[in-house]
Parts: sequence; C-alpha cells; structure tokens
Amino acid sequence: MSKRIVVSIIGFLLIYSNVSAVNSDEISTTPTIIPNLEQKLRDQYQNQKEEFKEGVNEVKDQVQEAVNLLKEEHKVRIEEIKDELLQKAMSRFISHMDRVSDHLARIKEKINASAGLTEQEKNAALTEIDGLISEFETMKEAVLSADTRESFQEVAQQVRDMWQKINDLHKKYMGLHMSGRFQNHLDRLEAVAVKIQERVNTLSDQGIDMGDVQAALDNFTAQIAVAEEKIADAKAQFNSIIAGSGNAQSLFENGVNILREAKQDLYEAGRNLKDAIQTVQDVVTASDDE
Repeated sequence: MSKRIVVSIIGFLLIYSNVSAVNSDEISTTPTIIPNLEQKLRDQYQNQKEEFKEGVNEVKDQVQEAVNLLKEEHKVRIEEIKDELLQKAMSRFISHMDRVSDHLARIKEKINASAGLTEQEKNAALTEIDGLISEFETMKEAVLSADTRESFQEVAQQVRDMWQKINDLHKKYMGLHMSGRFQNHLDRLEAVAVKIQERVNTLSDQGIDMGDVQAALDNFTAQIAVAEEKIADAKAQFNSIIAGSGNAQSLFENGVNILREAKQDLYEAGRNLKDAIQTVQDVVTASDDE
C-alpha cells in the first residue's frame, strides 16, 4: 500500500470520529431541551390567558359602568319629561277649570234673570251653585299642588265628577226654567179667560145667547187643567234630579217630553180661547147693529 493511500485512510478516520462525537453530544442533550421548551411555552400561554381574562373583565366592567351611567341619565331624563308633561297637563286642566268657573258664573246670571223660576227656586239654585263654586275652587288649589302624576289623576277625576254634578244641576234648573215659562204662559191665558168669562156673564145677564162662547171657554178650562197638571209633572221630574247620582239625563228627558205634551195642550187651549174671543166680538157687533 502506498504512503499516500495510508494518509488518506487515516484522515478519513479522524473526520468520521469527530462527526460521530458531535452527533453523539447533540443526541445526548435533545431530551433535556425539548421538555424545557414545552414548559416555557405552557407558562407563556397561561400568562397570556390570564392577561386576556383580566383584559376581558376590565372591558366588561367598563361597559357595565357605561351602561349604568346611561341608565341613570335616561332615568333622569324620563323623570324630567314626566314633570314637563305633568306641568303641561296641569296647565291645560287649569285652563279648562277656569272655563268651567266662567260657565258657573253664566248659570248664576241666567238663574237670576230667569222669568220661569220663582224666588224660592232661584234662591235654592243659587245656594247649590255657590256650593259647587266653593268646592270647585278648592279642587283647583289641589290641582296646582299636585306633585305626582297619580295625585294629579286623582284630583282630575274629582274635577270630572264635579263637572258632571254641574251639568246635572244645569239640566235641573234649565228644566225648571222651561216649566216656569210654560206656567207663565198658562197664567196669562187664564187671566185673559177670566176677563172673557166676566164679559160673557155680563152679556148673558143682558139676555144675549152666549152658549157657543161658554162652550169654548169650558173646553179651554178643561185643556188648561190638563196642561197645568203636565207642567206640574214635568217640574216633579226636574226636581227629582240629584246632582252626581246618574239620574239627571233620564229625568230631564222625561220632563222635556211631558212639556212637549203640555205645549200641545196649551196650543189647543189657546185656540179655544181665541175662538171664544172672536165669538164675543161677533156677538157684541151683532148686538150693536140691532
């Protein structure tokens, strides 16, 4: 074997032994490096996971705080809106109550000026109206002092009930006023009939035949008696009205219907009286001609 070949073989053996030594060291250290790396990664992951949870919780807290703040702001605004609406409702209601007060004043004026009510009826009506006015003013103060929607609604309902009472009393005294006007008309017809009867009696004493006139007067007297009874029945219906009891409308309608019947009776009575007057005039004219 030549010297060059021997040197080559020795060199190869030296290189191989170095490579084997390196690979052996790496292989011997690999089982230690890998577990350490895995543990380090696990620790990093756990730390990042905890940090993420803390971040999420912090965001949740911030969101909840913001939501609570908005809720409080909305509650405050809602209460402010409720107060504004309450004040507007109270203002409108007070304006309505002022109109009702004016209405009561006009009712008093009509009662005082009524030709269909007796003085006794006027005094009774004015006493009732004044009582309602006093009660109404007290309710107005209660409306102004209402500080909640519930208290306002309670007073408002009382005012509505009072308004119904006012309407009921208005119907009552309006019905009595109409009855009084009918009675006044009846009284005027009777006054005329009395004068005609006196004239008829005088002419009869003079020997003049007044049979037709007397018949007309008798028919008048019968019809006027029926009308007067119906007027009394109507007044009884109106006087039965009790403010706030719920019976006003039906009693008022009953009374008005009875007055309609009395009106027809008065019309017939007036026509008979007119016929009697015309007959007397004809008799007197004929007597004068003779």
